[in-house]
Amino acid sequence: MTEESIRSKAIVQYEPFILPTTFNRLAPHTDLHQPPENWLKDDTASKIPHASGQHSASSSQSSLHIANRYLDMVGDVDVIASAEVVKKLMRMPLDKRQVSVVVHRVGNTLLFDEFDVLAMLMAAEEREWEWIKEFVRDHLASDLKNKNLNLRRPYHKSTPAALERNMLSKFLHYSVPTLADSVSDESQISALNQNPDLQQLPDPPSEEPSIEHPSRTVLWQFEDMQMLLGSTLPIFGGANHPVVSLRLHDATKPINVLTGLDYWLDNLICNVPELAMCYHINGIVQNYEILKTIDIPDLPDSRFSPTVIRDVAQNILSFLNNKCTKEGHTYWLFKAQNDEIVKLYDLTSICDQRSDDSRNPFSLPVAFLLYRVAKNLLGKFKDDEVPPGKVRATVYSLLRNCLKLIEDHSNGCYPDLEACIYFLLVQLFVPASCNQWSDWLAAEDDASSVYSDDAPSLPDDEDLEDDDVSEAPYRGVQMDVKNFVNGKMIKECRKAHDYMHVTLTVEQRCRSALEYVSRCIKYLSITPPTRTAAEGDEEEGATSAETPSNVVAMTTTSAWRSNVETSLGHKVAVILFTLARHYFDQGKYGRSFRYVKFAILAYGSISNVKQASDNECVSVSEESRILGCEMLQLLGDVFVMVALHVAKIQIYQEESAVLVDCEADLLEFLSPASSHPIYEKVDQLCLCGDPLKSFENSLKVYLLCKEVLPSTGGDTGEIPVSTSQGLQLVKRLGNVNNELGKIFENQLMEQSSLDVSVEGLGDVMRRSNQYFDEAILCFQRIADRLNVALVLSNLGRLMRIWAHILSCAHNNQLTQQEKNVYYKAIDYYKQALSLLDTVDSKELYENVNWDLSSTYLTLGKQVQDATPAAALSRQDAEHEVIELLSKSMKHCTVPSKAKKGSQAEHRYSLRLGEINQRLGSLYHQCYREDEQKTKSLNSMAEFHYSRAVDFYRSRDSLALIRVQIERVALIECHCTTLSSNVKIQQRLLRNALDILCDTVNHFTAESFGASSFQTIFTSQFLKLLLTVYKHASSIKNKEKLANELKTVYASALKNGEDFNKWVNSCKSTKELLTKF
Repeated sequence: MTEESIRSKAIVQYEPFILPTTFNRLAPHTDLHQPPENWLKDDTASKIPHASGQHSASSSQSSLHIANRYLDMVGDVDVIASAEVVKKLMRMPLDKRQVSVVVHRVGNTLLFDEFDVLAMLMAAEEREWEWIKEFVRDHLASDLKNKNLNLRRPYHKSTPAALERNMLSKFLHYSVPTLADSVSDESQISALNQNPDLQQLPDPPSEEPSIEHPSRTVLWQFEDMQMLLGSTLPIFGGANHPVVSLRLHDATKPINVLTGLDYWLDNLICNVPELAMCYHINGIVQNYEILKTIDIPDLPDSRFSPTVIRDVAQNILSFLNNKCTKEGHTYWLFKAQNDEIVKLYDLTSICDQRSDDSRNPFSLPVAFLLYRVAKNLLGKFKDDEVPPGKVRATVYSLLRNCLKLIEDHSNGCYPDLEACIYFLLVQLFVPASCNQWSDWLAAEDDASSVYSDDAPSLPDDEDLEDDDVSEAPYRGVQMDVKNFVNGKMIKECRKAHDYMHVTLTVEQRCRSALEYVSRCIKYLSITPPTRTAAEGDEEEGATSAETPSNVVAMTTTSAWRSNVETSLGHKVAVILFTLARHYFDQGKYGRSFRYVKFAILAYGSISNVKQASDNECVSVSEESRILGCEMLQLLGDVFVMVALHVAKIQIYQEESAVLVDCEADLLEFLSPASSHPIYEKVDQLCLCGDPLKSFENSLKVYLLCKEVLPSTGGDTGEIPVSTSQGLQLVKRLGNVNNELGKIFENQLMEQSSLDVSVEGLGDVMRRSNQYFDEAILCFQRIADRLNVALVLSNLGRLMRIWAHILSCAHNNQLTQQEKNVYYKAIDYYKQALSLLDTVDSKELYENVNWDLSSTYLTLGKQVQDATPAAALSRQDAEHEVIELLSKSMKHCTVPSKAKKGSQAEHRYSLRLGEINQRLGSLYHQCYREDEQKTKSLNSMAEFHYSRAVDFYRSRDSLALIRVQIERVALIECHCTTLSSNVKIQQRLLRNALDILCDTVNHFTAESFGASSFQTIFTSQFLKLLLTVYKHASSIKNKEKLANELKTVYASALKNGEDFNKWVNSCKSTKELLTKF
């Protein structure tokens, strides 16, 4: 069999001393029974593996010790163990001797350790072993007796093995020349902890092995299996043999399969290509032989197949992975001597199912390892870094299983450790900053398939489905060792661990985190036991029944508790603020109000700790100030939204009163911060149904932010806008001032119809104006053109309302004061328009443009209708009205998006119709009063009347009728100036009568009888019809037409108020006019 048949690679992880370059070849006939001069005396030589005569693989905690030193590899490698235990498992199908190994599951890694059952049964003083003793006696021993099998001590603890080790120790001392200086580093080897919050957390008690450590730790890649193994193999080197292992063998005995396999595996594990074999007879050295590792499987009497050994290793590992699925549990793999059946028991489940207070001696060391691995994983990331979702899921599983083990087996003796675990869970659920939530949740996308590659679905084999070692722990599962060699490859089907659900919402995460904070606080308040087990034994009563005998104090410092409490305060602030924002986004403003006030209390605790540390004034960090500012801004936003949704105030008040249990605990924890000046001011505010009060509360809270912002505006006291927090705060101040201005503006409108004095209304107007001015200053500071324009528009509306109030106060007579207020409104609207454009702010631009048009129109109407004669000459008034109405028309532009027939198009058309009707009436009046009867005045009046008709048609019938009547009156007035030109006069009269005939169609039967225009219309119609008849009578060859007109006229005189008759009269007249 060649070495290429298998793949093996080893990397030495840790070497405590420098190996000698060569070894001394002992002279033949050297007596190994005689000790060398340096035997057990030379300190350096005593560090040689096996040189002391002890067996390092005997430590029951060796795998845990290795794992604790190489935390980075836990979860990445398949196995952590001593090389001796792994070799024992790999040769199990070939070895008739007893195998007893405990297996611990930590993530994806299995930890193996030898378990001396017979020694445990004989240790009467160890009360923690009582339940295991009972289990062995009641279940295992009886089964072995039925098979005529017995429990035995491990071979390395037997007398022959002790003699062999004694001889080996002397042999190695003879073989070793002067050693180089030792280089030892017993510190824990793991990644540099990047997180200061985790660096200061205390460590659990150290579980040191009872004897010396393995000489080296090797990362062994054997086919697809990766193992971290502790090895004590003596390795030397020289010029011809740079790396060689040294062995002592009895020349009278052949190298059998088990021995050859042992030598071969040792060299593979340590990546040693050669073996130097020293043969002896009864301790007398005979000769040396150099063997290549690759040739060991083909030695006479020691032939074995490396591929079979590979299959055995893979099958055993797959079997254990299939069965040992519960993280943190300890399993026992046992095969009796000369037995072909290997059994596997879940010791943790057996202990948990007992009704007494039995304790598992393996649980706490495993729990401590779970904690260290979780802390190490999380500590690789700085506080501002987002751990990947897969890492967080793994850490969560480790911590949760650690908690279960500690709570079940420590009997409350490690409150510090439990506090640290809950602190880590808080770190796991909530980011360090509220701004990291998006990255935090996005990172979980890669955790949705945690260990999906390592956890395929269970196979269909019934034996694997039914034999769950944890479901029937007393029965366990068993396997014929022949299956590891002859059976097909056991498909690995490890069950996926129950990792943290990645579908948790932000709210669920925060609520879970609050529960963890509450429990962390609970355990921080407990004083842990400080005495050791040895000290307890010296006291009367020794160890109490409630306290495990192996309890020792945690490695800790005096400052970690205060540091954790400070970190918890910051985390609580982030959690509560996140919940407040979450409920705010959902429109649950009552809950948001409760949590944001709670968060501000937590911020107060941070500030108090920062400023009172060691009685020195330490400034609050910029990050904490920013967080406090954001909290206050959110509280102000809550007041704003409550003011805008005041109808739901009862719901909001009920929401704000609810308090769950863990929040009550947190309130007690944060109670020292209730005296913080910021919180004292905030605590006085409450939700109410008065929008004005809510907006005022919002303004107060926003102004409090000036005390929290990271920097100030210097001597001016202004809020700096160079930071995003300052900019957002100034914008909020602008918004709330604008809202307060609108409230007083609406009050002014409402009170104007009541019996309130102008002086009283003036106070309301001035308060509104003041708030609008403050809003403009805020928006101007941050160059917010749109909001400045919006507030200017609100000021324009305020001036219009005030002008209307002044008009009412003067009996609707236009005063100069009222006119000045209107022009002030116009100026505000113009300023607003100058800040807007028709692209980015088209809608606002159109609204302001409409308001400006309305203001011009209203002022024009007032000047036209309500100007006292003494205040302004008729001519000046006419010019001013024309100018105002023309400007109103200029700013009354139909929006480009307005579709024909839409509401917007209808509104603008009516406005333009009104303006044109007023301009037509004005020019009509000027023409009527003009002695010269200037033709241009008549043309302008007709032009505007015609445009008004176009705008009113199909939109406002009554307005159109009025315009048409005025238009006919204009024609009649014009006809009076044309007495010398009969033909033009006849044409104009015919046109006027035709207009009236068309106008009747805009009446309805109902509106005709009720309209004030009926009398004017009928009188105008009869008058024009009579005039036209007279003109027809005077024309030659028009006698028949004249008679027909006369008949229609006579009939019309009898129409009265019958609408249908008037329609028929107009229809007949229109037909006759075509013949004129």
